[in-house]
Amino acid sequence: MNGIMNCTDCEERMSGYLERTLEDSLRLAVDAHLHSCADCREVFAAVASVVEVGKIFPIYETPAWMTSRIVANTPVYERKSLRAAIADTWKTLGEPRTALAIFTAAVVIGWFSGVSVRETILNKAESVLSCTYDRAIRSYYRSPVIIEIHSRFDQLMENS
Repeated sequence: MNGIMNCTDCEERMSGYLERTLEDSLRLAVDAHLHSCADCREVFAAVASVVEVGKIFPIYETPAWMTSRIVANTPVYERKSLRAAIADTWKTLGEPRTALAIFTAAVVIGWFSGVSVRETILNKAESVLSCTYDRAIRSYYRSPVIIEIHSRFDQLMENS
């Protein structure tokens, strides 16, 4: 450093200056800046007072029960096995959005690459999409909320 320091550089080095961990050249540059800049002297005084208060702050002994209480109240998250992670990923491939995205990607790649097996890709994608759509529709109509809506709708139709 060439001895001239701006306020930002000085603020970044204040804790090192206080702890006396700066190289001599940096320490002299910070010292010179603090002598020439009233704003940085004010910031330095505030930082120094906080450090001094921290040094005299009492250290309390941790109660014996606290560690066990913290451990008892910490939630336990089980890590998924590789098999479960793969199963979850596989399930998302069967969701309608994912299936449609795969289908679209296969079509676009086929069109751009000019692959001669484009029809095969389209047929496979169409069967996957059809199967996924059928599963989504079945799970929709088997949903308890939808069943309840249909039963209430039927009751309204009977009463009117």
